[in-house]
Amino acid sequence: MTVKAAIYARVSTDDKGQDPRNQTVALKEFATREGLEIVEEYIDFETGTGKRRRAAFEKMLYDAERHRFQILAVWALDRLTREGTLKTLLLIDRLESMGVRVRSLQESWLDPSSPTYELLVSVFSWTARAESLKISARIRAGLIRARMEGRRLGRPPKVVDEQLVLRALTEQGSIRKASLALGISRSKIWRIAKEMRVAATA
Repeated sequence: MTVKAAIYARVSTDDKGQDPRNQTVALKEFATREGLEIVEEYIDFETGTGKRRRAAFEKMLYDAERHRFQILAVWALDRLTREGTLKTLLLIDRLESMGVRVRSLQESWLDPSSPTYELLVSVFSWTARAESLKISARIRAGLIRARMEGRRLGRPPKVVDEQLVLRALTEQGSIRKASLALGISRSKIWRIAKEMRVAATA
């Protein structure tokens, strides 16, 4: 049975003159040599730093989760993400859990036929999880310290002009309409109206 494969290519909008065909042509040749059937092609024209949404990348993950292919071929791992080693390893581990193996033309150790493949993926996956746990532990420690020092966590509370609320209640005629007009929750408007002893309808 022919193994189904997908190719993913990405060029950044900041890299002028780049053509995704430089990647896709090589990936198609690779698939032919390996006897893979290409069923999907995903191409993004966006940065891989995670700052911007990548529609093709998200579609690839969606299809991978539904087992539409077993191999994902890329020119290099930095085409998948440029967010660092941890993110890269977590992504490889995530795709592995979906039954998809990543093949990279530049990272030969990702060849599943290599005798060290399973060992390397296991080690890298363990390293990625361990690093993720360390980061979570550091975040929790920081939150605990902030609370002990009496610092407020999260977004600062939104300052609401009470007179503006009262004016909106008068003009709109109800808490619901005033809430929509001001972009403030109904519970907050109700609380202000109650404190100011103003009769208001829901």
